[in-house]
Amino acid sequence: MVATKKAETLKNIIRWIAPLALLLSACSGNTTKSLNEDTTAAAVPLVTEVPVESGLEVSQIVTLDYEPGLDGFGFENYGGGQAPASMTVNLARRLYGDKQACVSVTDDKCSPQPVILQLIEQANRAMAGGLCEGFAVLSLRLYQEGGTTQLLGQEAIVAALEQGDPRVAAELAFWFVTQFSSETQAAAAFYREQTPSEIVAALADDFANPGTTAGYTLGLYSAEGGHAVTPYAVESIDGGSRIYIYDSNWPSETRWIDVVDNTWTYALAATNPTEAAAAWTGTTGTLELTPMASRQPPFSCAFCPQPDGGKSMT
Repeated sequence: MVATKKAETLKNIIRWIAPLALLLSACSGNTTKSLNEDTTAAAVPLVTEVPVESGLEVSQIVTLDYEPGLDGFGFENYGGGQAPASMTVNLARRLYGDKQACVSVTDDKCSPQPVILQLIEQANRAMAGGLCEGFAVLSLRLYQEGGTTQLLGQEAIVAALEQGDPRVAAELAFWFVTQFSSETQAAAAFYREQTPSEIVAALADDFANPGTTAGYTLGLYSAEGGHAVTPYAVESIDGGSRIYIYDSNWPSETRWIDVVDNTWTYALAATNPTEAAAAWTGTTGTLELTPMASRQPPFSCAFCPQPDGGKSMT
């Protein structure tokens, strides 16, 4: 259940992995970031009644009780792949369970399957380009859980977490890698077939029912690469709709994607905060939602040795 505002208290990972998943992992760049200070949006108000069936009407907005300045991380997206922001054997156990990830377990120490070592190597290589997927997922997950109690053993708003905390870095790496699971990919593939307008409608429907919201991360693809963000509000604008997002490249700042005539445009897109911001645009097949329910480990491991002796998909 979605929490009230904490301000009150506070692929070969294996060769079968879809190319789009690898594209999404590429949150990197190496040029200088540019910032148009005039593009910051006004605060997003709450409304309680939105006619989702007929689409959003002019001046209407539906939103979660989510604020990038509190529920988003206070530090920028950065490249992982090295400890503590890296894939490890213990994180692989958490992803797939000991029966799939380990040849054997002695004194709680896992002797990993060889294919798990390959997964770790290639996941860390993918993380080097940026952890945007991990930022998008973990921010929303902590919001849904009502804070950071489970992560740090104490209450604190997400924006107060520090990049240097190894527990935070490890969680970013873990949730980054969930994008490669077959369950997560199948869910994302369904929404990748939806038009941008249908994606807006799905988000509006979800946000209009905060007590039962599923929660989604949003993937964007363009010729420049792929990026992952956290959507938290949808507003009607002249001729279309606007999706408000938390973008880890722009901590604590309001960002949005406009959808008009089934074409989306993100005016300040970049795969990494060190890359120059530019307009990304696309249509059906280049925008996708991934429901949080598809990211619940342990996942099936089709490339792991099968308990029944059957062949794996390695």
